[in-house]
Amino acid sequence: MRTALFGNVQVEFEAAIKSVIDIGVINTYSDISIKTAEKIIAIVVGRTIDKI
Repeated sequence: MRTALFGNVQVEFEAAIKSVIDIGVINTYSDISIKTAEKIIAIVVGRTIDKI
């Protein structure tokens, strides 16, 4: 269920990230805590972003 929820908006999410930092997204990883329902999302982009 949780994978389906994030998967349905993944394309739009990646496009939003690219529009902000102007770097293509290579991959995204996410997880949800079953105790607290907190979500963490890791975003892998195509180059270093330390100079943005």
